[in-house]
Amino acid sequence: MGTTATLSWDPGEEHAGVIYTVHYGKNSSGEPGSCNYEHAVDVAEPFVILTGLEPNTHYYFSVSAFNGQRSQCSNEVSKVTPEMELQIGDTPVKVEESQGEPEGRPPVRPQELRIGENRVKL
Repeated sequence: MGTTATLSWDPGEEHAGVIYTVHYGKNSSGEPGSCNYEHAVDVAEPFVILTGLEPNTHYYFSVSAFNGQRSQCSNEVSKVTPEMELQIGDTPVKVEESQGEPEGRPPVRPQELRIGENRVKL
């Protein structure tokens, strides 16, 4: 599970058979035109959706093209992925014991469990 990033770019002139490589990672390539990143994915259109990225993490992206020979990478762009909302289960559950038992008797244990407006018999 993770977050996604959607990237699109203007390829300039359209060339049949061009394959684009989207390079990305948590570290900058370090210099203009370099394609030195942790990950790469090839696409046939100037558009990609990258999945499985870590939430709240800084990523760097660049694109190169291949049409017989590989181009240099484009200018680098960077973005911090959004934080993920995490919700596990329903609202908190509260179980209460009844009050006011006569002396010498054990406390009465709850016979039902309330979750929001719902009741569950125990």
